[in-house]
Amino acid sequence: MSVGQVWALSELLIQEFHNFKIPDFKKCFNNAILGKYGQLYNRLDGQVISLWLQEYDKERVSEIEEFRIQEASMHKHNAKTLDPEIAGLLSNMLKSKPIEQKTIKRERTKNEKLMDSFIAQFDKLHRKQELVIGGMKFINRYWKTLSLDDFLTYKLEQHKRIKHKQNENN
Repeated sequence: MSVGQVWALSELLIQEFHNFKIPDFKKCFNNAILGKYGQLYNRLDGQVISLWLQEYDKERVSEIEEFRIQEASMHKHNAKTLDPEIAGLLSNMLKSKPIEQKTIKRERTKNEKLMDSFIAQFDKLHRKQELVIGGMKFINRYWKTLSLDDFLTYKLEQHKRIKHKQNENN
C-alpha cells in the first residue's frame, strides 16, 4: 500500500469505526499479528484490515454484553427485600393524600448571576460559530479554541483582574 492509500484507509476506518479509541485499534492489530483473525496469505489491504476490525468489534460487543449481564446479576443478588411491615406503611403513605410542597424562591447570588451571564455569553458565541468537537461545544476566542470550562476560567480570571484594579484605584 502506498502512503496515500494508507492515509485514505486510515480516514475511512476512523469514520467506519468512530466509536473505537486508539487502544481498541492497537488491541485489534496486536490480535491480528498473533494470527487471531486468520492467516494473511501475503495480502494486506483495506478489506483485510476492515475484516479484522469487524471481528474485533464483535468480540468487544460480546465482552461488554457479558459484563453487563454479570453486573445485573450482581445487583439482583445484592438487592435486599423490603420488610413486609415497612412495605405496608409505604403503600399506605402512597395511597394517602399527597402533602403539599411549598416552593421557596431564593434570590440568586451575585456570583451565580455572573456565571449565568458568562454562560449566556459563551452560548451566544457558540450559536454564531457552531463549533462542536467530540460532542462538546467550543468557541474560537482570544486566539484559542475554548471549551465552556476554559471560557469560564478565562472570564473569572478576567473578572478578578478587573475587580483588583478597581480596588487599587479606590
